[in-house]
Amino acid sequence: MVGKKGSVKPRKTISKTIAEHGAKAGEMVDIVTKGDKVTKTVSRVEAMEKGLRYRFVQVLVFTPERELWVQWRSRHKMICPRQFSASAGGVVEAGQTYEEAALCELQEELGVTGVDVVEVGRYTVDGKEPYNAAVFACQYDGDDLTGWEEEADALDVMTEEELMFLKERFPYLLASGFVKALEMLEGDEA
Repeated sequence: MVGKKGSVKPRKTISKTIAEHGAKAGEMVDIVTKGDKVTKTVSRVEAMEKGLRYRFVQVLVFTPERELWVQWRSRHKMICPRQFSASAGGVVEAGQTYEEAALCELQEELGVTGVDVVEVGRYTVDGKEPYNAAVFACQYDGDDLTGWEEEADALDVMTEEELMFLKERFPYLLASGFVKALEMLEGDEA
């Protein structure tokens, strides 16, 4: 049940190849430089297979009480399985702005529409799967979140104190990009 601590929805065993992982049929992404200049457009599968830099977005959804909705990522996810991550997130499709992608991810992963998002910051990740990321935050006054079951085994709220405890004592439970997003928020109001 969404919103209850410790709630977990059982998942079927799924085996995915890199070509099937998270990529919608025909999903295209812009390949960008570290400075975020678009150089070409390719399929998401090609970007992943060749290690090309693409764009990514995370959205942090807060309750009116300043608790943060977090996902416990499915063990079947290729990237950051069994780790806590942002409320919503995903690749920025070709031609989309970061903000457009943030609003799409909110609707696709949580069923949330009609909210204003505020950009918190940006960061880059190098390595095997490089990407440029933008982090957004918003407030949502409801617990009727739907669609998350495709991405996560559970969705729950956490206080700032709970998140800082995890970050300090059990950092391996937090997706690395989620840690970067949380660090952007330290001392700021979303």
